[in-house]
Amino acid sequence: IRTLITHLDTPLEQGGNTQVIYLNYADAEDLSSRLRDQASQITGQGQPGQQGAAAAASRRNDGITIWADPATNALIITAPPDAMRVLKSVIAQLDIRRAQVLVEAIVAEVSYNKAAQLGVSWVIDGTEGGNIVGLTKFTSALNVTDIGGALVGDEDQIGQALQAIPDGASIGIGDFSGSTRWAAIIRALLGDASTNVLATPTIMTLDNEEAELSVGQEVPFVTGQFTNTGAAQGSVNPFQTIQREDVGLKLKVTPQINEGDALILEIQLENSNLQASSQGAVDLVTNERTITQKVLVENGQVLVMGGLVDDQIVEIDEKVPFLGDIPFAGNLFKSQSSTVTKRTLMVFIRPVIIRDAKTASNVTNKKYRLMRGVQLGEREEGDVLMMQDLRRPVMPELPEGGLPPEVPTGIMGRDPSIYPTVKPEAETEEATEQAPEEAAPPPEESQ
Repeated sequence: IRTLITHLDTPLEQGGNTQVIYLNYADAEDLSSRLRDQASQITGQGQPGQQGAAAAASRRNDGITIWADPATNALIITAPPDAMRVLKSVIAQLDIRRAQVLVEAIVAEVSYNKAAQLGVSWVIDGTEGGNIVGLTKFTSALNVTDIGGALVGDEDQIGQALQAIPDGASIGIGDFSGSTRWAAIIRALLGDASTNVLATPTIMTLDNEEAELSVGQEVPFVTGQFTNTGAAQGSVNPFQTIQREDVGLKLKVTPQINEGDALILEIQLENSNLQASSQGAVDLVTNERTITQKVLVENGQVLVMGGLVDDQIVEIDEKVPFLGDIPFAGNLFKSQSSTVTKRTLMVFIRPVIIRDAKTASNVTNKKYRLMRGVQLGEREEGDVLMMQDLRRPVMPELPEGGLPPEVPTGIMGRDPSIYPTVKPEAETEEATEQAPEEAAPPPEESQ
């Protein structure tokens, strides 16, 4: 009898049960879909010792249901004991604290541009009808056809000539009193420009999770225009098509932590800005720097992702044949320009693995104090312009230990240190101390 009881008093292999498992770190909805795939493999194997029709019946009866409750981030699982043990083992290995990665990028660019231009353009009108009989025109000089139209009195071309004046100094000379009228334009330009761009985006994300940082503005670009000139009265319903493009800094990164402290980073970095001016451009011009890479880097290591060293020299020499070769006087029949451009661009990356709360707190405190130091430097420059009673806002000081700071509030939740119209705390304390003495009732007479 005892042997029979011992044999019968065992857990049911095919008996079902339901358990609610609360997750600490993993996402319940994401994990439930993965567990369903695992459960289909468990039930597909059948039970040991079962063959043929018995195994098929077992697979039909071993129903495993897994669903997630997003409100409590929990899994509700119904499965036989053996399948439940396998699923709980998988959950325990997946529901762990994942490391984070702080990615710091540096985009440094130093460019230098120097340009020099000198040219002379001529136009001569020597007939009574006002026809142009001679001119010189160079690509770097003012449009002398507009000058010629202005010379014979065309008001429209006078306006075009004024609008076509290029950058630099343009000096005009001429004689319009006699029958032979002539004009000359001398253009001189010396430009010197330098650019120093430094962008240091920082972004934090979980291991194997994509993160994106975008800082910039949407700039409208003209992509097309249409004017209906078929009507007898001229243009009808003209319009332009405009498309907005993002201009600024974009950083997209996906880190993968490998064995030890090595990381694989998939990085896409773009830094663009509007160019100040570009001769001959019909619309806005943007300078764009883009790099897309997959690199292997150690924790805390600074790695150069790529760069560019560009050195360009462009020289243009235009002249009238034979006349431009005459010593000294030949300068009146030529136009010269030189442009020197030097640019150095480098992109660096530095990832930091954050495995615990202490490391995350240290990194956060460092960035917090850096931002507060910048604000304090702005406050030392003085109050807000034309608002002498309004001080520049400053983040509250971070206490020791990295605890979240308590922001002092005043009237309507405003910081008294920022809005001086609020009474100082000293006056408030004095008023509080005096109030009980003034409002205290007289002592009652004892009877």
